[in-house]
Amino acid sequence: MEYLQNNGYGRSETVMEPGEYAVRGGIFDVFPSGCDTPFRLDFFGDELETIRAFDPTTQRTTHQAQSLVFKPISEINLNEASISRFRSAYRKLFGAVAKEDPLYESISAGRRHMGMEHWLALFYDSLDTIFDYLPDAAIVLDHQADASIDARHDLIGEYYIARANIAEQGIGGAALLYNPVPPDRLYLNAEEWQSRLVSCDVGKLSPFDLPDETENTVSLGAKPGRDFADARVRTDMSVFEALKKFTEAETKIGRRVLITAFS
Repeated sequence: MEYLQNNGYGRSETVMEPGEYAVRGGIFDVFPSGCDTPFRLDFFGDELETIRAFDPTTQRTTHQAQSLVFKPISEINLNEASISRFRSAYRKLFGAVAKEDPLYESISAGRRHMGMEHWLALFYDSLDTIFDYLPDAAIVLDHQADASIDARHDLIGEYYIARANIAEQGIGGAALLYNPVPPDRLYLNAEEWQSRLVSCDVGKLSPFDLPDETENTVSLGAKPGRDFADARVRTDMSVFEALKKFTEAETKIGRRVLITAFS
């Protein structure tokens, strides 16, 4: 139970959603993170007898399972050390704590607070990036990567300013206690991003032909793929049927198909 509580699970009467668990005598229901269905564990004393998946709507068993892996629901593990780090970092960043700060009060009491992931950086000494997990990996960027990164940094900055304004002015004239975390505590800034790239092998894709004398350039002879725009306007076939037909035809003649979706 302690593991579940520390890793974001909540106790309920009936398990319906991921992150919930229920205890009834020797029956333990839980909906683990990353699973499509909840599971019912039948115990006889301390011995686990069966693991059964069940439908959360009907609560009826759908199939048996041989094993089950519990994954955290949240990125924040509420334990004594993380709570202490949060309290210290919160006071250092925002100054003296107001008498009625629901976030600070909940975390200090070991209770999870809705949206507390917005203050993720305060629960850890530092946050890892993908570079920490894959230090030797090569990075491949498309030709619009720089513009996309700049746009994302601008968007993050706008959100932070908007939240800071809400915290200062309130909503509809009503005071609101909300202390947003500065973006540089949560994200790599432009300078940090560039410094990380210096230590990696970086490849950049371009749809344009470059001069032959350009160093470290390889032409892959790529051609534009199908975008299925024509299938979107057809009434006799859906775009998914067109994609399936195209993929089957290409693989039949020994070609590999790379499918890219944009939203």
